[in-house]
Amino acid sequence: MKNCLCTLFFLVTFYANHALSQPLSYYDTLTIGGLKQVISVNGNPTGPVLLFLHGGPGESRIPGMEQVTGLLRTRFCVVMWDQRETGLTLQLNASAVPPALPLVAEDAYSLVTHLKQKFNKNKIYVLGESWGCLVGFRLAADHPESVAALMVVCPVTDQQRSERYALDTIKTWAAAHNNQTALAEISTVSVPFKNADDLYYSRKWMNQLSGTPFPAKDSVRIKEYLRDWSQTWMKPWNDATAVPLSKSIRKLKIPVYFFLGGKDLQTNALFSNAYFEQLKAPEKKVYWFKNEGHLLMYTAAAEVQKTILEDVLPRVTRFWR
Repeated sequence: MKNCLCTLFFLVTFYANHALSQPLSYYDTLTIGGLKQVISVNGNPTGPVLLFLHGGPGESRIPGMEQVTGLLRTRFCVVMWDQRETGLTLQLNASAVPPALPLVAEDAYSLVTHLKQKFNKNKIYVLGESWGCLVGFRLAADHPESVAALMVVCPVTDQQRSERYALDTIKTWAAAHNNQTALAEISTVSVPFKNADDLYYSRKWMNQLSGTPFPAKDSVRIKEYLRDWSQTWMKPWNDATAVPLSKSIRKLKIPVYFFLGGKDLQTNALFSNAYFEQLKAPEKKVYWFKNEGHLLMYTAAAEVQKTILEDVLPRVTRFWR
């Protein structure tokens, strides 16, 4: 009888530990803010939970999650989330009210509360990209008790100033190269953007300067996408970027880490670094990727993730110890 009990105990323990060691990989649909919203959960079932906040706004990172979070899953339980009016969430249901940064930030807090309960965590790591950084800053500033650390990649910090600087840079380049097409198109652009053409011409010539020009065959498709995007997101984008973060969030009570692309014109890295320098936080660090642009989370995805695993995670662990 004793041998049977020992064997039973061994089997239960073995299978329990085996189950815990298996990586998580599933999708879930949650009701957040009165809307069905989709998340994917992948990675280490016993590790810290990391919520990824995608950019855009309105651009899902779930299709590319293997590239942007694959390495992080070795240590973290990574949650990817399609915000309202985005990706799989939009396929399920449209938002009954127009999306806006305060609303998405409320959704994020509801999701964080759910994740804390589900995974029995006191705090959640937050990783934001571009627009997602605005959501992350709101979350960290309003609910520091729920956030272990905020990591921001190519953050939106002083966007309207950044857009004007980019336009001036393009005009200087176009004049030096006698590019009359660029000069004519950029001269029509106003900041804040008033329509999809403003956004298209700005990004077209910004990409040209960065060495990644829009393929001519894709111009019609890109214009159509931006026109559709503008109907939903132009006003929320302009509203969210009207005031620089230096005026709205001057202090955080949690660790914060910036990942900046030295060649990022879209969310100017120098302006973001200036904000980093004046932002008060108990622990902070900036990581520079000098030769990268705004798509840092893709072009240097492995390097960003390795930095998080090898430097950020140990720093945060020590901070909360």
